Amino acid sequence: MGSFASSESSPTMAYTLGLDIGGTNTDLCLLRIAASPSQPQILGTSKHANTLPLAPAIASLLHTHHVPASSISTIALGTTAFINALLTASPLLHRVIVLRLSGDYGSDVPPLFGWPSALTAAVDGGWEAGKGGCEVDGSEIEPLDMDWVKERAKHARREGAAVAVVGVFSPIAPAQEEAVRAVMEVEGVDVCTNTASLERENAAILTAALRSLAREMLDAVSPVALGLPNARLFLTTNAGTLLAAERAAESPVRTFTCGPTNSIAGAAFLVGASDDDSGVQIVVVDIGGTTSDIGCIPLKASGVSAEIVPGVRISSDAPAVQSIPLGGGSVVTWDAAGGVTVGPQSLGSRITVESLLAGGETCTLTDIAAAFSGSAPFGDIARVAGLPKWVVTAVREKLQTALKAGIDSVRTRDGPTRVLLVGGGACNVDPEMRTALGVCEDVPHAEAANAVGAAMAGVEGTLERVFVFTGDEDEEAATEEALKTEACELAVKNGADADTVKVTEVRKLGVQYVAESERVVRFLVRAVGRPRGGVVDGATADDVRKPASSLQRVEAPPRETWDIRSTRPTLEGPGSSLPPYLSPPALRALNIDAYTPRLTNNPPVWHVTPLDLHLIALGCGLLSCGGGGSLSSSLGHLLSLLTTSKTPLTIIPPSSLPANTHCLLGSNYGAPTVSSERLAPLSHLTNTQHALLSHHFPAITISALLTDEIGGGNGLAALLAATHWRLPVVDSDTMGRAYPSLQHATPYLPPATTPLTPLAIGSRTATTFFDQDAEESIPALESRVRIHVATHCGRAAALALAPMSVDVVRTLAIPGSLSRVWTLGRALAAGRSCGRHVFAGRVTGVSVADGSGYAKGAVTITAPGGGVCKLPFMNEFLLAEVDGEVVVAVPDLVAVVDEAGVAVGVEEVRWGLRVRVVALRADWRWRTEGGLRVGGLEGFGMGGVEVKPGFWDGEGDGDGDGGNGGDGEGEEGEAFWREFLPAV
Repeated sequence: MGSFASSESSPTMAYTLGLDIGGTNTDLCLLRIAASPSQPQILGTSKHANTLPLAPAIASLLHTHHVPASSISTIALGTTAFINALLTASPLLHRVIVLRLSGDYGSDVPPLFGWPSALTAAVDGGWEAGKGGCEVDGSEIEPLDMDWVKERAKHARREGAAVAVVGVFSPIAPAQEEAVRAVMEVEGVDVCTNTASLERENAAILTAALRSLAREMLDAVSPVALGLPNARLFLTTNAGTLLAAERAAESPVRTFTCGPTNSIAGAAFLVGASDDDSGVQIVVVDIGGTTSDIGCIPLKASGVSAEIVPGVRISSDAPAVQSIPLGGGSVVTWDAAGGVTVGPQSLGSRITVESLLAGGETCTLTDIAAAFSGSAPFGDIARVAGLPKWVVTAVREKLQTALKAGIDSVRTRDGPTRVLLVGGGACNVDPEMRTALGVCEDVPHAEAANAVGAAMAGVEGTLERVFVFTGDEDEEAATEEALKTEACELAVKNGADADTVKVTEVRKLGVQYVAESERVVRFLVRAVGRPRGGVVDGATADDVRKPASSLQRVEAPPRETWDIRSTRPTLEGPGSSLPPYLSPPALRALNIDAYTPRLTNNPPVWHVTPLDLHLIALGCGLLSCGGGGSLSSSLGHLLSLLTTSKTPLTIIPPSSLPANTHCLLGSNYGAPTVSSERLAPLSHLTNTQHALLSHHFPAITISALLTDEIGGGNGLAALLAATHWRLPVVDSDTMGRAYPSLQHATPYLPPATTPLTPLAIGSRTATTFFDQDAEESIPALESRVRIHVATHCGRAAALALAPMSVDVVRTLAIPGSLSRVWTLGRALAAGRSCGRHVFAGRVTGVSVADGSGYAKGAVTITAPGGGVCKLPFMNEFLLAEVDGEVVVAVPDLVAVVDEAGVAVGVEEVRWGLRVRVVALRADWRWRTEGGLRVGGLEGFGMGGVEVKPGFWDGEGDGDGDGGNGGDGEGEEGEAFWREFLPAV
């Protein structure tokens, strides 16, 4: 991903030193850069324990190969020190004050919400939202209040805290954050800027907390400290590129997951592998002490957000890598009944003390491998001679099966596969197993492939920008070229040799809900070049691939390490003590089937708990079909309000709605790109609802809130509003999924005459009312609304539709929507699949087209064993085409889920992401003549597309865990209530 082939000669001999500092060992790689026509050559590698000093190990490696220290021009360092500091909530972390430049946006959702308590206690210095921030077009939300900034700078100095400044859309218009930075620096306050959304805010807080530790650590491995006076120090990033040390100290979060990336890039270089047109898929397997990381060549950034630290979601540009909990230190257990387990517990660095080979009492994968091969990497082979042969056979079968499945999972095309095996635990894969896995060659320097990858990395410059275009395509093309130039200049600024920099990646994604006369495009541009001071070369000459002449291994004396032993928490009832936010992995660790929602009778009422909200959010994600807005910010917002509100949150069935009353609707309308960056407070929605009622419906009685759109972030909007109105939410919605337009709601389908207007659009400054003219269609009305939102509301606003009578809700809305998403969420949290399986593989293509106000394009997914699935989208996925045949299409639901079972949105899909495509049956109302005309393929201009029959043959509607979808009118949506309501 970030290595380079040299295109010019180097006037003098130079050397690069690659370092990879892991949790147990440090690997070194010495690379010689010679004048043309010679290619870079790996002189040697070494491995030594972290308990031993680093400088003498480097000096020994240089001495062995007769290289003077003064000839080292580049040090490329990969380290897990920063992520380990966060995982252990190190006392060396800095306390951080968060200042949001957002006006009233972001005032409802506090920073650090959902973070682990120990990490929160270590870094939380308080927060405040002040005037400032920008719209997506760069215009100011509010001018910056410099007096407020100066007071906060003085406060931070008195507290000895660092500051993370979070400006809305600051990557587009950074002037306000730069002004704040200048004030903070005058006061001597460490400040982190250029952030915005919650995920980037999390990254900014982590960065501010780590900076002082990063500087101390980098001082300890500075060229001077290592005795390399002429070298320049770089750190490897998650994306497999390099950052100059001084810049890495300013952004340590970019190094969190560099280890697997370095190993895969290093292995590819060592054997001269590249992604060419030969049809051979190249897969690298890096076996460590606890886990094995598997990835494919070429390395490409996935660009998805991830919980690198449990509970803390940040944007990550790491390539897609499959990790499995098997390594050399994995603990092996068995019983008399023939049961055998391998991992996930691991001895880690304790393997040389507690394993059987070392004289301990714990059997590990390394012990099993030694017993089979008859040779041991350490200790006494006689100590494993008595291991039962059936156990050795079973463990080898498990290891081979797991590695084979991992290799198959990362392949992105059919055909032959070239498997490269590296890492300190690679010795546990015997020749017989190597042949079965497709390993047909030895990788030189395999134990130190991560250090080799670090040495071969290039320096990057990456930009992310959003632009508004109103002219022709030439304007967009000129902007793209300018961004490429800027990215190259940034790479040079970061330490790249200007003569070698080239653009390696350009990604574009349209922003939805804009005026038809404009296009809003988000760009990500990456440029990479070799580091200044030494040539970083991706050449594949035979001399580079020579076996190591001096692989040194220094055994470490035993040392104490933390023994982290996790237990499986259970839920004993609704009063169980749980943190306010649970990540999807944390949810899956619960015994979720033991949990029962709290329902009472006479009348039926569902008393909602925070855990219920987590399950509802998971289900809403599935029904989003890739659209529907941000669920993470909506869930955080709702959980935050629920923990501070004294008002209970309740849901009632439609049958409990009082006669002659109405239900109040309300949701967020506009571009998810904007709403996830510019976090609107609940007051924007409730003020809009109040204005609509007071101006147009003063005499009606509101008895409950009704969800407009159950799919995506809007699925939680009625629950959010209910905390203000102190009213229940009815277990229904008007779409049964996410859809892109106002007309996509069952109460408005022909021949129904349910009024959509008067409706209200609300922003932070004003509320505007819209009426539908007698001859005006809903799409024509929405065109007026969308133009208003784009030009007057910054492309996102609150929407309140005309209240809906109870009779309409009972007959035309879709019943059981909230209980359906809860049921789906429970299944996902329990690890069960939901929906009918359509396809599984890795994302190998994302194309985006001009959507005239919508996000349009297609996602391509390729299965490891062959087959291709294409998913066209218009805000949401419209259909699934497998090997040229459309197998399922709207109005039925097509969703993409990741390996954790969490739905992936259109804006989150990236190359290399491993996903499953599933389908769920649409409500029967969408399968009527009127429903198909609006919500089927015909409604999206695809009426001529033929759908292969038979997908839904058989039992069930795809919910997988029960659910409330169905084909008849009967007692719809009542299954949940029948199951959990106590008997009268």
